[in-house]
Amino acid sequence: MNDRAAIGCAVGTGWRVELLQAWFGGRGFATHRHDTYPIGVTDMGDYRGSVERSLRGQVTVLHPDEKHDGRAGTDRGFGYHIVYVAPDRIGAAVRAITARPTPLPFVREPVALNPFLAGAVTELFSSGLEPLARDALILRLAEGLLAADPSLQTVAGAHRLDFAGLARARAFLDPWTLLRPLIRIHARQWTPSW
Repeated sequence: MNDRAAIGCAVGTGWRVELLQAWFGGRGFATHRHDTYPIGVTDMGDYRGSVERSLRGQVTVLHPDEKHDGRAGTDRGFGYHIVYVAPDRIGAAVRAITARPTPLPFVREPVALNPFLAGAVTELFSSGLEPLARDALILRLAEGLLAADPSLQTVAGAHRLDFAGLARARAFLDPWTLLRPLIRIHARQWTPSW
């Protein structure tokens, strides 16, 4: 195998949220740990760690301080996009959802098809780490982690968030939402004087 790599990164360190998009051929990375929740989606190829294998579209969830490694499962390499969220951010979101102290979620299946988590990770990449969108998406990640932890199933169902309502409120509070139609109207009516 040819060892190749391409990495793109958007970091929101002040918010304890980091985004990474990567592609590797051959050995991707040696055994290491993170002090965050890494939650990623395999985009292409397959990713193989010492024990697990993630195919395109599958979600990988690692827990803070969990050892892992990675390499391409085939000669074509593998690519993924991943979000690293500080445990205290997940903990605060879990408390907001459950309205009581709750342990951090523990996902027993580190690799799975999970459209809910995959959608939240993908949406975080398109949000540009805008603060309100970021916070709503961290809540979605926490909700997905709660749903994937059988020991917290009864806790997670207590308070569901209305994400559509949150999006409407965000759009209403965004001043550009109100100004964009006016700017378009004025732009169409304006004609140059030369």
